[in-house]
Amino acid sequence: MWTGFAPAVDVEARSRGRASGRCNLRRRYVVISMTAAGKLKVLGISGSMRKASANTGLLRAAKEVAPSDIEFEIADISKIPMFNADLTDVEEPPEVLEFKDKVRSCDAIFFASPEYNYSVTPLLKNAIDWCSKSPNVLDEKPCTMGSCAGGSGGSLGQMALRNSLVFPNVHPLNKPQLLIRLFDGSVQWDKETGDITDEKWRGRIRAQVEALAVWARRINP
Repeated sequence: MWTGFAPAVDVEARSRGRASGRCNLRRRYVVISMTAAGKLKVLGISGSMRKASANTGLLRAAKEVAPSDIEFEIADISKIPMFNADLTDVEEPPEVLEFKDKVRSCDAIFFASPEYNYSVTPLLKNAIDWCSKSPNVLDEKPCTMGSCAGGSGGSLGQMALRNSLVFPNVHPLNKPQLLIRLFDGSVQWDKETGDITDEKWRGRIRAQVEALAVWARRINP
């Protein structure tokens, strides 16, 4: 084990940021402890089932730009059945058990959350409900979130997501916030695949992953 200083990043999330593939950062320093050789395991969870979902594309971008000391996996929650306490009387469904194992073994979570009616999607809320069912595999997990949406970029959906994470005792990163306004022309993305191709925003996504890594190592050194 070693103790050292690592930069915690704060994104200046304004459209006039430099389009160089890196966002503007303000750096502060925090003391952390970590294993010298260990990689941080981040699990990406998308609240969208769309084939060309920009939110799932956000997670693919996060995986692609993540630093080398981060192992980034994207979970598929589309086959998890709707939560029903009757299904837990004997044993939880295999799709649920597999997903909960992934959550249990990760060090941090990156939620990509669309905004439906000022809230989260049923798909994402259902996954959280299953995870919080005893044993609660979300307990003490650090997380961050990003959204691709219209309007304000999904800010109200993220507020609803934060409310859903209170009882499971998840620790969301407050800043930076990642809110991508898909339809105002400020971001380049592939409507056929959902991929985020905008280098400025890919830089901001990388900064979000970096900030999550620092946060995770502070919560669970």
